Amino acid sequence: MSLAGLWSALRKGVFPHQISWFLDNPLRRLILSPQRLADRLPIASSSHILEVGPGSGFFSVERARRVPQGRLALFDLQPEMIAKALAKFAPAAPAQVAGFTGDASRHCHPQMRAST
Repeated sequence: MSLAGLWSALRKGVFPHQISWFLDNPLRRLILSPQRLADRLPIASSSHILEVGPGSGFFSVERARRVPQGRLALFDLQPEMIAKALAKFAPAAPAQVAGFTGDASRHCHPQMRAST
């Protein structure tokens, strides 16, 4: 992807999968680690979580770890991001984790949609 293509995607609110490595930068944990974020959320072991826009799955593994009797559904616009997020669970994602692709803006309340 060209630099212009990357910039265009970012302007549309889509983080390009081609540079998803940036989302996994270890320095990001200094700002907000997956554990600290999960600690802030009301997650029970049987919770059902919908993670919209999980990107490369930076927070996904910790969320899944906290819901062993629940479900974690990953929903992203880019199939490449879902593949990268699910790969974080190597060798295979646990049974309570599933990935789906689609455009979340088509499923939200009209007042919640971002202006284009």
